[in-house]
Amino acid sequence: MAQTDERELLETRDAILAVDEDERDLGTLIEVTNDLGGFYRHRSRLEESCQNFDMALDAAERYYGTTARVEYAVILINYAGTYRFLRNWDQAIGLYERAMGILGGLGAGNTFEYASALNNLGLTYQDMGRHEEALSCAERAHVIVTSFVHDWQTEASSLVNLASFALSAGDLDKASSLADQAFAIYDERDGGRAWYPAINLRAIIDFRKGKPELALEELRECADQLLDTFGENSEYASCLGSMAQVQEALGRDEEAAELRAQAAAVIAKLS
Repeated sequence: MAQTDERELLETRDAILAVDEDERDLGTLIEVTNDLGGFYRHRSRLEESCQNFDMALDAAERYYGTTARVEYAVILINYAGTYRFLRNWDQAIGLYERAMGILGGLGAGNTFEYASALNNLGLTYQDMGRHEEALSCAERAHVIVTSFVHDWQTEASSLVNLASFALSAGDLDKASSLADQAFAIYDERDGGRAWYPAINLRAIIDFRKGKPELALEELRECADQLLDTFGENSEYASCLGSMAQVQEALGRDEEAAELRAQAAAVIAKLS
């Protein structure tokens, strides 16, 4: 989302909020506040993300007259991602589980939305070091994706998650095999244009397989994609830190120090 898109969304949101409550276009308000919540999360503006997701949930409940809607569950899933970035694990897990409860109650337990909640719940467990629960979530999500969703981007993303969890469990060979399967899908369907989590994962795998120069090239690609898409956020800073680690392993201390300084400057701006 470009900066102009942010301005347009803010103008739309604020114009809706400026009219009397009974006359507000709640359907549009749901859409723009949900979009803004995700926009701010990826740019590490987490307080603004929470504020907009709160507005989206409130508008959705009033618009639909119930929380038992797929649309409401999707907002919960997105909001949970912000709490994951905040490292508020209990709140994130609670929102993912609430979303899955709504979807299951609607008979939508074999959908993209349910698989997305499971995958992201798995990522939360992984962040917490609860690797068995993370893997269980990813495996359940992958079954849904391959058996019911049939979307190549979702399947590739699911394989990346499984590879990430295998790597966390110390199984480098399995992680490498799963990552190769994901990249085979990207190569076949999108000319090899993988999304940054996949590129970052492959870089970690290649570094651990003793291919630091290749890992560095992949991390540069990951950093460029993050910067072009989201600007200088926490994930970009983390990628710079990973590049510094590789440069250090290659004996390039000066380059490593420069990258660490860049990462620290990004974090300082976000604080």
